[in-house]
Amino acid sequence: MKILVFEYITGGGLAGQALPVSLLAEGRMMLQALLDDLKSLPNLPVLLPLDDRCRNVSLPRNTEVVPVAQTDDIQQILTDLIPQAGLVWLIAPESDGILEGLARLVTAHLKILLMTQPERLASCANKLSTYRCLLANGIPAVE
Repeated sequence: MKILVFEYITGGGLAGQALPVSLLAEGRMMLQALLDDLKSLPNLPVLLPLDDRCRNVSLPRNTEVVPVAQTDDIQQILTDLIPQAGLVWLIAPESDGILEGLARLVTAHLKILLMTQPERLASCANKLSTYRCLLANGIPAVE
């Protein structure tokens, strides 16, 4: 089984746009931490879309890098890559429904999503909705 790892900033989510320095640093750290953990699973092939501007990461042995150029459409690339993997691990912003949309794309392909299901993401991404859900379930929450 192959795992598709997609970190939004380093993976081409901002192809054709400037990479904000702080987001790039955070994205690289999250991606590298995950890749370092995957190194302990040497028989697990990794499929990794990677923005051409973000090539300096330490990769697990069985990693296939899919270069993402500034003119590429990351949505199309992911649509092509998801069927090649059995597992998908997404790291992306919750804002503007980005993470939820990506999660829905994965579940539409009937792949194993290694995170919360899209329906829960929609609720969690909205602070007021999360607050109300916590209160409704007797969990103390800051107003």
